[in-house]
This record gives sequence, C-alpha cells and structure tokens, in this order.
Amino acid sequence: MPVTYDVLIVGAGIVGLATALKIKEKR
Repeated sequence: MPVTYDVLIVGAGIVGLATALKIKEKR
C-alpha cells in the first residue's frame, strides 16, 4: 500500500502548510 502512504504524506504536508498560514495570519 505505498500509494496510501504517499497520499497521507502529501495530505499531511498540505495540512501543515494551511496551519502555518493560519498561524501567520492570526499573529
């Protein structure tokens, strides 16, 4: 199931970027 892991990694990266942008906007 390497495809599933790739999707999880990409999804985590997108979530991380979105969270970082939200934190920057709040500050």
